Amino acid sequence: MTLDPQTIGMMTAILALFMAAMLALTHLHRRQSLGVGHWAIGEFSFGLGLIFNLSASSPWLTNVVGPILACSGMATLIAGLLVFKRKNINWLWFAAYIASVTIIAILSGVFFPNQAVRTFLLSLMFAIAAGYGAKLMLVKVEPPLRMPYWLTGCFFLCIVLAMVSRAVFAVSSGASFLPYAPSLVNQFSLGLLCISFLVISYSFLLMMHFRMAMDLEKLASIDSLTGALTRRSLGEQAARIAKRRGNHSIGIIMLDIDFFKAINDRYGHQAGDKVLQHLSATAQAVLRGVDFFSRVGGEEFCALLTDSDENMTAIVAERIRDACAKSHVTYRGQRILYTTSAGVSSGNPAESTFEKMIGEADQALYLAKSAGRNRVVRWSNFQEMVDTETFTKAQIPDQHYSFTASNFRSPDDPEY
Repeated sequence: MTLDPQTIGMMTAILALFMAAMLALTHLHRRQSLGVGHWAIGEFSFGLGLIFNLSASSPWLTNVVGPILACSGMATLIAGLLVFKRKNINWLWFAAYIASVTIIAILSGVFFPNQAVRTFLLSLMFAIAAGYGAKLMLVKVEPPLRMPYWLTGCFFLCIVLAMVSRAVFAVSSGASFLPYAPSLVNQFSLGLLCISFLVISYSFLLMMHFRMAMDLEKLASIDSLTGALTRRSLGEQAARIAKRRGNHSIGIIMLDIDFFKAINDRYGHQAGDKVLQHLSATAQAVLRGVDFFSRVGGEEFCALLTDSDENMTAIVAERIRDACAKSHVTYRGQRILYTTSAGVSSGNPAESTFEKMIGEADQALYLAKSAGRNRVVRWSNFQEMVDTETFTKAQIPDQHYSFTASNFRSPDDPEY
């Protein structure tokens, strides 16, 4: 059984209108999904334009309105891809493209009617838009978006192949060319166009689904206030590191803002939020790209350093502490100074669990706060003091100043 090109064209148009309705419903229920509205309009415009092009009721509908709508639909699909990728739409290019299609359609369809020339030029214009779509999709992208991206890009290339084949066939046939004559080239080009639009349409839905899943995963893994990882996400990263680099030591820094409640009480919780954000930004600026930083409690943070022993981890913790102590947060014209305390531990993930190392760093942090705050304490120091029962404040060297309740002063105080 063989399908004639006109039937294939009508099937493609109906498919496009059906997918337009599906995408429009999706857009109505989830307006924040980027690009879906553009895809719905593009599919509808393409389907309607193809129906007009297939009808023989009027030269204007068949030769002008139909091609303009079909090519505009393709251009709108490309605009939707740009929006989905959070890129700006070049409206000048868009307008120039539509104007070119309009001029070609009017001149070759009404004033100087020529089926072969019109099909050749409009097929190439359609191929240009599809080629740009392929360029947008065939790029390096993280999973799970990679599969629908590349699938969409490959079938945009199939549309380019279909349209170029149609253009070559039209110009080689000359005056004898008929757009929907039952020829092998027409069947191939329109059949490939139909299949490509089907795959691309479902790929759009797949991209939207994966983007939603990624956004939800990001919400679950990133602390919305500070931009640091959540504790659960940090645990997942630690598990991956243990699996891949089990023989390499990792470092843990437990970090706490000294007298954070006093900051909230004096300046308000919004000021406290600014301090949390400042600490997160400061710490992440000190850490390497292969390290991980997480907010594990109200004002408590944890850093995971890959390939780091206790000595190196303590050095990094001291850099973070020093950077915080030497800077300040400005809130409503007030300078807010704050300090941090840190506990450090390290170990081999193959020999010691992540939670055990966090517990060790947490105990070292407790000692840092008990010994006067604004300092870094190593787990090995804590262990030594507990073993020798010499847990005294004097054994922890004071670093800079201690930010205690008694010296927590107003910024108006000249000695602040």
